Amino acid sequence: LEGSGELLRATLSGEGEPGVAELIARDLGNAPLDVELASTGADELPGLYRLGQNHPNPFNPKTVIRFDLPSAQDVSLAVFGTDGRRVATLVDGPLPAGFHAVPWDGRLDGGGRAASGVYLYKIDAGPFGETRKMLLLK
Repeated sequence: LEGSGELLRATLSGEGEPGVAELIARDLGNAPLDVELASTGADELPGLYRLGQNHPNPFNPKTVIRFDLPSAQDVSLAVFGTDGRRVATLVDGPLPAGFHAVPWDGRLDGGGRAASGVYLYKIDAGPFGETRKMLLLK
């Protein structure tokens, strides 16, 4: 492609929730293209447990931790210091099956701000347990 200009615009609404998507596409002559959006299977349930890497990583001041539950479970998702001490509890209770995203704003359970450094986040959900690292930079 050569030249400059807008060829594609995707607009999502719903503030992090599934919502309405609008897609506007144009050809090289700037004429509108007929575009039809198809489902990506987002309504399907995950087939496996999964704990994703937080994003962004490193982060300041917020990050999001994503995980998948193939069935409803009691879930514990917590943040720990490298010394093994729990510093923040993000989830502690039942969640439905599905794709989940939990934000962490770098606040400790006591309300203060976490210091810069490496933190671990750990999920326990039914038979599944996993731990990953993340980095808070200020």
